[in-house]
Amino acid sequence: MRVGTTFPRDGLNNDAVAMRDFAQAAESLGYDYISSGDHVIGRAGLEDSARPVIDPFVLLSHLAAITSKICLVAGIMVLPQRQTVLVAKQAASLDVVSGGRLQLNLAVGWNDLEYRALNEDFHNRGERMEEQVHVLRALWCNEAVDFHGKYHDIDHAGINPLPAQRPIPIWMAGYVGPALRRVARLGDGWVPQTTPRGAPDAEERTMAQSIALLKRYVGEAGRDAARFPIVGMIGAVGSSPDRWRKAVQEWLDLGATEVNAGTSRDPMSLKEHLEALRQFAESDVMTELKEQT
Repeated sequence: MRVGTTFPRDGLNNDAVAMRDFAQAAESLGYDYISSGDHVIGRAGLEDSARPVIDPFVLLSHLAAITSKICLVAGIMVLPQRQTVLVAKQAASLDVVSGGRLQLNLAVGWNDLEYRALNEDFHNRGERMEEQVHVLRALWCNEAVDFHGKYHDIDHAGINPLPAQRPIPIWMAGYVGPALRRVARLGDGWVPQTTPRGAPDAEERTMAQSIALLKRYVGEAGRDAARFPIVGMIGAVGSSPDRWRKAVQEWLDLGATEVNAGTSRDPMSLKEHLEALRQFAESDVMTELKEQT
């Protein structure tokens, strides 16, 4: 079972050495992946805009050069506010230089400000992302692509180099019905981004109800619902092994197939992030997870 962590937005002070130390510590402690964040632009003066977000392709390229085996997860990346072919090229290039360690976690996003600033349409983002995923996979798996859709027109062209993974894994986030249907049809896994007891959407479904709905959609799409990957998010800061074990078991009972143990809690220093990574990695909880298949 994979156990990962999330690259912290706070506490590293935009320091490349601190970024290196966090990534190398996660790798040496046995974490299987690091997941980045994503925001291109934010409204000045809002609290969230004051928190730094390194561009995921830039950050993960840096981490690829200073690690050797840990998986690098770009997420949650808001795909419809980006040019599809450029994302295909950037992702393929990163997959090559990292030795096939990239995973994309995608979503349609919620912030229309970013869409306007990037000159993209916020209102058709779900439909466009579905076509974008097809274009990405076609470009990653073929030297020449002919694709003529509603939003993309490619006439016998391709990217070079192709990625090491063909295709690069694509996981997806989202909770409302259309998003869950999209995940079920097109995703390689689901990223809930909340606690196991969360009510993750406006319909106020419980997590158990959301997962049951997702699995129903997966089955309707002709895929194996029992084996569909789901990541369970837990906090690795300020809790005891008993609380970690309880949170992990809640996720496993819901059907999670892997765990992301994040270290973020405001305010935290690099030293505190590293200590949280170490404590969780050296706990029996991590050992028990690694022993599961």
